[in-house]
Amino acid sequence: MSSFSWKQKWTAITPKPFAFISILSSTYIIQHVLKSRKRRSEVFHRLLLGLSLCDLFASTSFFMGTWPIPIGTKGVYLASGNKATCDAQGFFQQFFGVAPPLYNGSLAVYYFLIIRYGWKNGNPKLKVAEKLLHAVPLLYATITAVIGSALDMYRSSNLWCWVAGQYQVTRMIFLYGPVWLSFIVTSFCMIKIYCEVRAQEAKTKKYNSSVTSAGRSDLNQRTDHSRRFANQAMFYVLSFWITWLFPTCTRVSQFITGGSSPFVFIALFTIFIPLQGFFNVLVYLRPKYLKFKKRHADKNICQLILLGCGCSGEKAMRMSVSY
Repeated sequence: MSSFSWKQKWTAITPKPFAFISILSSTYIIQHVLKSRKRRSEVFHRLLLGLSLCDLFASTSFFMGTWPIPIGTKGVYLASGNKATCDAQGFFQQFFGVAPPLYNGSLAVYYFLIIRYGWKNGNPKLKVAEKLLHAVPLLYATITAVIGSALDMYRSSNLWCWVAGQYQVTRMIFLYGPVWLSFIVTSFCMIKIYCEVRAQEAKTKKYNSSVTSAGRSDLNQRTDHSRRFANQAMFYVLSFWITWLFPTCTRVSQFITGGSSPFVFIALFTIFIPLQGFFNVLVYLRPKYLKFKKRHADKNICQLILLGCGCSGEKAMRMSVSY
């Protein structure tokens, strides 16, 4: 009879398939950005590339899960490593755990600068801002990961190796504090973005009757462009919020109870935290899907999926009917 409970087996096994999905998703974004010179030249895609690279390594660490934890660690299913593997995973877990939330904050700030101030690629101010938007996640991740390694803080945290449980304040400073700060930054940016879009829409409505048809068309296009940007930004923010909702619930419940968290939070934690790359690729492909849907407005969702997979229109129609 196994000496491990089903909960211990759940936390060891569950992250792996979801992390694998995220690995594939992040890899798609990375190769899609890198293979195009135009995309590589754009600030947005370079920020997304940084985010996706961090997601890729984070998902790899999530996939490894309990394997690097020293073998024989009490209550940890599939522990197969040693002190060296645990230290290595702890370093990667810290670096690539905190960098993505900070990159999400950088992405929200980027959208705010584009919509609020109208900065475009090539703008000297945007070039300076881009350096800061990359530097904050990478420097903070590097400094905290090195400190954790230098002070020998990495131990089993049941799901994987990370900062040991006795360093609660350090855990807050190293991860949860930056995550919650990113919540605040992204929320502030989205509020300001939507206020700006609403102001632009009001201005367009006011001046539509007093400008020529060409001027009216230009105003409407700019407003529509800002609205699309704002919607895309909101979806990236939602991707970040969904990813970190249950880790936050887990941590808050531990503060309230002074001990363990309800297992339902931990179970959802093991599902959603490895999926961060998958949520990002869904948002990344959203504009392409909307354009495809507009070109095939007469098709239902099943037919759109089949067409996207390369089926002909007639074959897609027959297959969707068969469902």
